[in-house]
Amino acid sequence: MKIACNDGSCVICTASVTQIKIPKEMRLEFEKADFLEDLISAEPADQKDLCLRLWKAALKGYDAKWHEDYKKAKKKKKAELSKDDKAMIKKIEKNISLFERIFDYNTWFLNKANSPHYDAYVLAANLGRSSCTYCNRLYTSTMKTIAGKKVMRPTFDHWFPKYRYPMLGLSFYNLIPSCTICNSSIKGFKEFDTATHIHPYVDADVLERYRFSYDYLEDLKNFRVKIKSDVADTRIMKTYKDLKIDICFDAHHAELADLIRVREAYSQDYIRNMFNSYPGANLSFDEIYRLAFGISYEPKDFYKLPLSKFKNDIVSELLLLSFTTELKK
Repeated sequence: MKIACNDGSCVICTASVTQIKIPKEMRLEFEKADFLEDLISAEPADQKDLCLRLWKAALKGYDAKWHEDYKKAKKKKKAELSKDDKAMIKKIEKNISLFERIFDYNTWFLNKANSPHYDAYVLAANLGRSSCTYCNRLYTSTMKTIAGKKVMRPTFDHWFPKYRYPMLGLSFYNLIPSCTICNSSIKGFKEFDTATHIHPYVDADVLERYRFSYDYLEDLKNFRVKIKSDVADTRIMKTYKDLKIDICFDAHHAELADLIRVREAYSQDYIRNMFNSYPGANLSFDEIYRLAFGISYEPKDFYKLPLSKFKNDIVSELLLLSFTTELKK
């Protein structure tokens, strides 16, 4: 919160310390044991409760409905705003501004000055996410020059929207490494919630709960990618509908067509022999699979190569899942 820690060697405090005046009720929340630590590292469901406590401490009589009213008012044209609308906007935005000053995402986490503290580049490097967490279509590697100059990193999507949860600006669970298309062009300000959407850090088994498939549209002479789930998993379907995942993957007809051609050109016996032709190379099944299809086989490694989930599902469908299981034995 930019409050001095009294450590004379602290690179943050010695650089710049700004005292921020906050309401007494909010300060009492911050002083409770583990409150700030939980706000940074607790799971999303718990963070929501902490954020609600801060809003109630900041605004007397606060009700969660206020944010719904605020969102509706922000969509109106200036001439359409009532006196109550203007008061609502002013009240909410005043406190959003306060929370943004306390949890200073722009100067702390973005770290444009490249000062030596924990920032977006450090987090991205530690996570090691090589492809977009949401779509697994594009590379999101983190790279610096030998001299340490920043070159590229993934963008970080705020899973809970910033206008309602500005106090989660530095929360690990609320910062999802993603590509610019998913973060800005598609998700944008859409509201995600653990009750209606899957969270990539909480729903660890999500890759096993759905799969990619396709249809061939005879009248259009073209493919259509689709997402399937063996159970009625509404959270998965809503998440990927909101992220437009099936539409995005329709851009990968070339990769789909290549896999189909491989299946049409080579029999299962040929593919089986190909997998059995490296006995002296000491290659693991995953390494041979990667050589054959250019993707990772294990779900835990899908993030390392773009399109791994998509291609693996299509390969399993084309070859039959039982056959790919046989190959691994």
